[in-house]
Amino acid sequence: MQIRDSIVIKAPVDRVWEEFRDFASYPEWNPFITSFEGKIAPSERVAVKLCMGRWTMPISPVLTIVEPERQLSWVVEQGSSFIYNVERHFLFDPLPGNRTHFIQSETSAGFLSPLIGAVLFVPVVKGYRKFNQALKARVEGTEQ
Repeated sequence: MQIRDSIVIKAPVDRVWEEFRDFASYPEWNPFITSFEGKIAPSERVAVKLCMGRWTMPISPVLTIVEPERQLSWVVEQGSSFIYNVERHFLFDPLPGNRTHFIQSETSAGFLSPLIGAVLFVPVVKGYRKFNQALKARVEGTEQ
């Protein structure tokens, strides 16, 4: 299963990264990732809580790529990569005019991927969109 959503934010990459990287403030504004704790470095395991509508899903991803102002990626395995795993990427592409193209994507694989994907696809897509819109509003100063 693959999911991708993106948004253009009217701010330079460093400003978008700064707000994205302020994980302590996520409970105040992020409707999808409501908690993100841990050391931000490759190979580190972090604790994340995803709001999936009426329920919260705790996950413990391992960070795979940490490139400030460019990319943060993680992988989550359930059992082993053969059973189920998800690679998630947050990308920050600079655009002309001090704008940033913020992209979230994920790819899941493994034996249980079709089953889990059928259950989680809609909540994850909605979560990505809410996250993107909230980040844009926070960075551009247009929070409601």
